[in-house]
Amino acid sequence: MIFTSSTFFVFALALAVLFALVRGQTGRELLLLGASYVFYAAWDFRFLALIGGYTLLGWIGGLLISRKHPPQRSLFLTGVFVAISLSGLFFFKYAELLHTTIFSFLGDQNIKPLGIVLPIAISFTTFEVISYIVDVYRGTVAPTHSLRKYALFMAFFPRLVAGPIIRPAQFLPQIESPIIFCRRI
Repeated sequence: MIFTSSTFFVFALALAVLFALVRGQTGRELLLLGASYVFYAAWDFRFLALIGGYTLLGWIGGLLISRKHPPQRSLFLTGVFVAISLSGLFFFKYAELLHTTIFSFLGDQNIKPLGIVLPIAISFTTFEVISYIVDVYRGTVAPTHSLRKYALFMAFFPRLVAGPIIRPAQFLPQIESPIIFCRRI
């Protein structure tokens, strides 16, 4: 779904109407989260599991790293979660190239592509997770205990494909404050 398309206009208009009708912080957060997943699924629904996996990875990583550990263990956990995040990015970006290069080097003339499709916003999602994990490790942001709020941070559709990468310390407090819809013109 492209921001300049008529489909997006209808999507945004419907979301604005629903947002005005839904009462309560939790309901509005769930509406925005659902809309973000619908927006992402419009590109390719198969990658919803990927963004869900990255969301769980970052959320669990933040909670584990924030526990009282010796500094070496916290650093180790940070490294593990960063490495896992990067492994997904490297797989989707470079597995096809590596496959082709290895078989070409071995002299195979009938190389069949793996058919790996590059998910939309894979780099953005990876760096969002890393940003959160590192900020929790440094203590510049407290880990959020709410999976819903963290998922909204990860999937928020207006910036999912266009960016910029926002530091968790900038975005998460905005989710914590009440969402107000003004009807005055």
